[in-house]
Amino acid sequence: MASSIESVIIQAIKPSLPMVSDRITPVKRDANGTLPAIVYESGLEQRDIYLSGKASEIASVNVQFTVFSKSYFGAKEQLGLLSGAILGSRGFSMNGVSILTTEVSGISEQTESDSDSLFSASLVATVKFK
Repeated sequence: MASSIESVIIQAIKPSLPMVSDRITPVKRDANGTLPAIVYESGLEQRDIYLSGKASEIASVNVQFTVFSKSYFGAKEQLGLLSGAILGSRGFSMNGVSILTTEVSGISEQTESDSDSLFSASLVATVKFK
C-alpha cells in the first residue's frame, strides 16, 4: 500500500530535526506542548494530464510548515534546519512513494503573542514525487 506524501515527507525530514522530531503535527500544535514544535498543512496533489487523458505518474504538492518557538532565534534556527531537511529529502522513498525534487519558498516570520513571547516562522515546500 502506498503511503501519503505527507507521511513520506515527515519521515524523510525527521532524522534531520532531532530536537522536534516528536512534535511535527498536522494543522495544529498542542497549545500546552513543548516548544519548539512544527505544524504542517498540505494542498491537493497536482498531476499533469496528457493529451490522451492519462494522468502523469509524477505529482507535486505544496506543504506549508510553521515552526513555533519561545524565541525569535530559536524559530529561525529550526526553520533553517527544516529547510535543509526538506531540500535534503530528495531521493527518499517509502512504501512505493519517492520524493523526486524539492523546493523551499515563501519564508516568513511573525510574533504570535507579546504576552507569552511565542514566535513562529513559516516556509512553503514544493515536493514532486512519484
